[in-house]
Amino acid sequence: MRLLLYCFVFLTSTAMAQVDTLEFLQRQLAKPLKMEERIDLLNRLSRAYSEISLSSAEQFANEAMRLSVSIHYPKGVAAANNNLGVYSAIQGQYTVSMDYFVKALEIREQLKDVTGISRTLNNISRLYVYEKDFDKALEYSNKALTQLQQVNDPEAIGNAHIILGTIYNGKGDHASALKKFSEARDIFHTNKFRSREGSAFINMAGVHEQQGNYAGALEACFRASDLLGDGADPFVVIELYQAIGSIYGKMKKENEATSNLHRALRMADARGDGNGRLSSRLKLSNMYKTFGRFDSALFYKDAYLSLYDTIFNAEKSKQIAVLEKVYQTERKDQLLEAKNSQIRMQSTIIAVIGFMLVVLSVFGFVVYRFYLNKKRFARELEVLNKEIYDKHEEILTQAEELSEANDEIRRINDNLEQEVLHRAARIKKQNEMLIDYAYFNAHNVRGPLARIMGLTYLMKGELSVERIKEYNQHLSTSAHELDHVVREINLKLQDG
Repeated sequence: MRLLLYCFVFLTSTAMAQVDTLEFLQRQLAKPLKMEERIDLLNRLSRAYSEISLSSAEQFANEAMRLSVSIHYPKGVAAANNNLGVYSAIQGQYTVSMDYFVKALEIREQLKDVTGISRTLNNISRLYVYEKDFDKALEYSNKALTQLQQVNDPEAIGNAHIILGTIYNGKGDHASALKKFSEARDIFHTNKFRSREGSAFINMAGVHEQQGNYAGALEACFRASDLLGDGADPFVVIELYQAIGSIYGKMKKENEATSNLHRALRMADARGDGNGRLSSRLKLSNMYKTFGRFDSALFYKDAYLSLYDTIFNAEKSKQIAVLEKVYQTERKDQLLEAKNSQIRMQSTIIAVIGFMLVVLSVFGFVVYRFYLNKKRFARELEVLNKEIYDKHEEILTQAEELSEANDEIRRINDNLEQEVLHRAARIKKQNEMLIDYAYFNAHNVRGPLARIMGLTYLMKGELSVERIKEYNQHLSTSAHELDHVVREINLKLQDG
């Protein structure tokens, strides 16, 4: 559990953490800098001091916060909030820590800072691990890992696996926990992160211990010790001593167990490490109980319970839940508003497209109706032209018949001179009558026929429906007139 606090401190660091020695940072701070650069440097100094003095680390973080607010520098505010959240968690002030983390997360989401978001989500996950709310812890840890997959940060991804392993271990899923710790160890080994590889071995030792594999657990602790070396992070060293002491206790080696657990307790008290102080007292109580030293076990159990009530109680747990709920509610409100905006935009687009479709449909209907009418008028004109042609053929036939009659009359006249003489007067009269009728009828036929031909010529290029209807009416009138003339000719010829 204590290794989670090391991850707390690590995940607040930047890609330049390898050069963040106190001496280097102090020299940089003495130089003339832009305000944003000074704020970033103060946050880095704060993280560097977290391994030496939490009070100094908090002072630098608070100064970074003050300057960031004064110039409206959201990145600096988010980093300061995240740092202060880590230091509050180390001291066991979980409600205050959650408040800082929620503020940092909201700002980093607005800035779309993927790496920052993942680190803060992991920090919130650790708070739920301390509460033993492993389902919530798993939810936030998976969110953090999803964010980290968007960036190339192997050390951060390795730490995310450490956190997931711790959650699975707390849920009693030792196989999954060991798998996650092993994946983290491989990532750290590949990228030559020796101290982080040592932390992974300590976590693996805890799983082996719970499974009763004490030899394997001790071996993992000794490998972690070799990797850590001098100058290792004190929080990790506390965890290492606790792990070794707990394993020796279960192996019934009281002296080794007592020595390591007391060493972890002294370091935790000196560092003001709330979680280390709690876990060291609880492990000492369990160890003394194992060896039958119940007075000492009761002493450390009372000390643990007293410290636990001071650091973490049910009311604080409720406050943390409320803070997390507030964040989730605000987050959902933001997503809902974004979704509503998207729906409104889509509705507007759909309405415009719908209107355009209606206009196009009406236009298409009008064009289609015009096409049908034009086609119908063309058919009617074709019928009229055929009728005119038929009438013309009929007139030609009648003219031929008249010519044949005249030929017959001339033949009769040639052969029957007497008949001609006898009927000369009558024939002359008939011929005169025929000539009159022919002249009269020729003019009567020519008039309507000329009008029909003229109307046909006009209709070839006409597009107006109303004018075409008017031409059709005139055509019909002329055709009937022509028909009447033809019939009158027939009657006159029959009478003659």
